[in-house]
Amino acid sequence: MRIAIHPLRREFRIALAVAVTAGVGALAFHFDLHAIAFALWAIAAAGAVAFYLALWRPSRISRDAVLTIKLAGALRECAPRSLLGQLRERGGATLFDLRQALEYAQRDDRLKAVIVRIAGLQTGLASADELHALLRALGRAGRRTIAVLEGDSADLREYLVACGASEIVANPNTLMTMLGVAAGSVFLRGALERMKLEAQTLQWKEYKGAAETFTRDRMSPELRESLEAIVADCKELLTGRIAEARGIAPDRAGELAGGGFLSARVAREAGLIDRAGYFEDLRAEFDPEHKDRVFVSLARYLRRVAYERRSAGYPKLALIHGVGPVVAGEPPAGGDFLSGEAEAILDGAPPELALPSLQTPMKSAPARTAAINRYMLQLALLTCHLAGSM
Repeated sequence: MRIAIHPLRREFRIALAVAVTAGVGALAFHFDLHAIAFALWAIAAAGAVAFYLALWRPSRISRDAVLTIKLAGALRECAPRSLLGQLRERGGATLFDLRQALEYAQRDDRLKAVIVRIAGLQTGLASADELHALLRALGRAGRRTIAVLEGDSADLREYLVACGASEIVANPNTLMTMLGVAAGSVFLRGALERMKLEAQTLQWKEYKGAAETFTRDRMSPELRESLEAIVADCKELLTGRIAEARGIAPDRAGELAGGGFLSARVAREAGLIDRAGYFEDLRAEFDPEHKDRVFVSLARYLRRVAYERRSAGYPKLALIHGVGPVVAGEPPAGGDFLSGEAEAILDGAPPELALPSLQTPMKSAPARTAAINRYMLQLALLTCHLAGSM
């Protein structure tokens, strides 16, 4: 018979450590070691207070709490690694933070609703679609989701995020800039010729049109074909998401996505938003008594997510984030490089998972690519091995 022994929750481990420290202090007091006893009791008390104030209390939220998320400015995939970069970010939310919070909110019984305030969000279509999907999943999990368009204008990517929510509220003065999808390019050949300059480029195959900016005065048929395919995919994604979320026909959704400048009143009549209003209206609805304990900021909720995940003992996954070119030997002092010295972290790994060497220079590009692919695959297998041993 096999008996599964689960790790103790963090609260029990902290309580056990405090109890042991206090017990040792009592034992020291019994043997007239008063100074040591008082020091140990002070350490136990300080540890308990620090755990309560820094970890346990910030992770508690009231029942029927409302999570508020502010989306404004550039949205990064993840936080910068350098301290200076993090200070410049001023604590802005990243896509990773939003994913962590919204995924956990799907099963958080203490959460009643999620309000997303959108104003001047700068992000790509892929990130906007991911946020849309996260909000849709949250709504399917039974949480009330509300998007508030607060900026002077809201473009298609901001609206794509907003229509992932079950309700959309727009400020009465917000202008919906539904300008559709388009792509183009600038061609500088004529300008370069006037300056007696000639660009020399190398192009591999006909669809590699990045250099056409400097070598042509108009778009080639191949570049036009590739851009039209990208535009068609983006249009299909936008119209499909809007039609599904707002319950309108795909053709009508396509017309609205390219409808131009729409006021909040026209957008409501067209079914793009539910009503015009302000965040203060929602505050009065969810917190009529002005207790200020109902609303939870994203930063505080992320502390709750981190605390609950660590306390629940979820399986750990080691992630090796490779950035920059792969170099042999010791990497340069500046910049991001992936070096063969990554083997230093793999002490104790089984021999069958040993990393292939990147020390031998390879002259052909296919050989280098194949070696790098084998290296990264073996690195991923080692990551899994290390994660299983934690």
